[in-house]
Amino acid sequence: MDEKHVPAISCLDDLIRQLHVVFQSDCINVEYVSALLAAYKSNPRDWKQYAIFDPHRYDTTRNS
Repeated sequence: MDEKHVPAISCLDDLIRQLHVVFQSDCINVEYVSALLAAYKSNPRDWKQYAIFDPHRYDTTRNS
């Protein structure tokens, strides 16, 4: 996989799928992984399912 030919990453799910493909191999191209991460433009909608907010109880809502 060549870091100059990175597929379009339009959402977090696309990024996750591509990373799964990359990490199936024992030989990882770190520059390609970096290019994949750079291609992803973070969107709050992608992360909403992982965020739990309670202004009164930080200790029970933090994601660990």
